[in-house]
Amino acid sequence: MGSGGSTGNATTIGFKESRDVKEAYDYIRKTNPEAEIILFGNSMGAVAIMKAIEAYGLKPSRLILECPFGSMLATTRKRFKAMHFPSFPFAEMLLFYGGVQTGFNPFKHNPVEYAKKINIPTLVLYGAKDERVSKSEIEQIYVNLQGEKELVVFKNSGHEIYLNKDGADWNKAVGVFLGGRD
Repeated sequence: MGSGGSTGNATTIGFKESRDVKEAYDYIRKTNPEAEIILFGNSMGAVAIMKAIEAYGLKPSRLILECPFGSMLATTRKRFKAMHFPSFPFAEMLLFYGGVQTGFNPFKHNPVEYAKKINIPTLVLYGAKDERVSKSEIEQIYVNLQGEKELVVFKNSGHEIYLNKDGADWNKAVGVFLGGRD
């Protein structure tokens, strides 16, 4: 909602969007109870998946998470810096005001912490040229994941769809993760 061409004018960058993940998951589980459910998300979508697992206890078979941010505060600070605008105190002010407007505490929107409740085979994907999510954020998420996990870094990609610049490597990594297909 309110992002990526979706209708609406507000987004919680994955927090409330996690309910949409839950609804889609529940619908598939109800209509096709034997289906293997693999959740895939990019950026905010990856964060929404992580929050949905933390908040609702979803149990998909596998996860593919592309470039999730480590915390709402960290990602907001990075956006200010990318605009060549001082992040302090403006990032904090924006989060406070945005939280009041959207009805949640963005200072507690922390995928690094959500990862601690994920015990599902997970493929974490990251673009080495990402200017929005740091390698440190990805590593913190990766370390906190509890289950089987793998981290793949694409050397040519930034914060984008990795198929654009690292398509062959992306296909190989995902294929192997999903069942050994190379």
